[in-house]
Amino acid sequence: MLLERFYESPASSLWQQVYCLDDGVYDPVYSACPAWADVDRDGDLDCARGAHTQQLGSTRAKFQRNYLYHGGTCADCEPLKRYVNVRPVRAAPDNGPNGWRDNSECEFGAFVELVVRNHPDPNMAHLRRVQFTSTTAGYLNQDEYPPHFGLPGDPDPNDPDEDLRLDVYVDFLARGDEPNAGSGVWRVDWTVNAQLANINLADLYVDCNDPDPETLGRPITVYRDGRVRFKGADPNVAPSDPNLARLYTLGGRLTLPSQGGGALPGLTTGNVFAGVRFNKEPNSPELRIREIIVDGQLDQTTSGCDYNVVVLDVTDPNNPSPVGGLKAYTFSDNRRTFIHVPPQDPNDPDFVLPEGDGSTTRKYEVRVRLTSYRMNTLPDLTGLQTLLGLTVDKGLRTESSSGKNVCTEGMDLGSAATTPVTIRLSPTGN
Repeated sequence: MLLERFYESPASSLWQQVYCLDDGVYDPVYSACPAWADVDRDGDLDCARGAHTQQLGSTRAKFQRNYLYHGGTCADCEPLKRYVNVRPVRAAPDNGPNGWRDNSECEFGAFVELVVRNHPDPNMAHLRRVQFTSTTAGYLNQDEYPPHFGLPGDPDPNDPDEDLRLDVYVDFLARGDEPNAGSGVWRVDWTVNAQLANINLADLYVDCNDPDPETLGRPITVYRDGRVRFKGADPNVAPSDPNLARLYTLGGRLTLPSQGGGALPGLTTGNVFAGVRFNKEPNSPELRIREIIVDGQLDQTTSGCDYNVVVLDVTDPNNPSPVGGLKAYTFSDNRRTFIHVPPQDPNDPDFVLPEGDGSTTRKYEVRVRLTSYRMNTLPDLTGLQTLLGLTVDKGLRTESSSGKNVCTEGMDLGSAATTPVTIRLSPTGN
């Protein structure tokens, strides 16, 4: 693989060779295994390379420092550094001197998503920033474990106290020895620890007058038990019950490609409403819908209400009552849409299914407005009955959405539990 040519002098580029394992003449290098890490904790990624020239007999390894964010006074430079790091870890069972101790450098297989609330470019605002930790990132190499996110520009450069606002979501792999491990992933987000919502990037700037080694590199450390550690956060704030992080998928997962490379069926095109109906038993706990998954593309056209995704209480079919609604977006190249329910005011009931009253079985519908879709047969209609008091009824029959209101339209059940949409949810602990 041909790697970009780097030169020794920082005057000619952003890169400088810092170390070389031999004294040979430095010339263009063909590298099979570049590895990236912010070694000097200045915010840009430095490069270590096991490399060879075009003549295989002259083999050398090199480390090169990235000078993108190097130089200038700290106060001037910090707002120009457009990055943040998220570090998913598991806390050790015995605490250290500060009340916490890491059990590992980074949790293997953790899936991290960063949501920018106030992106300065509306056309880019819907981009998903997703990374996961792994033991490798290519051929014969190992990058730094914590996911490193590049970020867009400051939406208001004239305000030194404000910058991008970020929400952080971390999915940890389910451990086999955990109760209900097969039911879903373990997600630590704002519903588990409110400090992971609306993080002001300006608060993560390194203090030029008193740099704290803990803040170098702008790490946001997220523990599996729900605690967090970053500049300005309280690491002692923890959820009342760490098990609130468990995500449960209604009806089981959507269809996956068959093992061996079998492709999924193509999408059906058409402007339609689609959805699924489910039941919540009288003695069931309060639940929060945390994610909506759509196998298809959402219609940006609305009629009657401002949403293209809505959850309704349809216990009284003549008086559907909204539980929550969103105007969500699908990129044209995507086929499945994963929609985080964004942080709300703590007193806002959006997407919360109330605790049962002891006598009434309530019926709910998840509805979406689509331009294309793929029907899925939900594989497990009663799997959450014991855990959460939920059972899936059937999918909603697709119907034309032209000129109709997704919040009030009467929709009929289909003939089976087939649907292009499902949800992930968790108990609230209330």
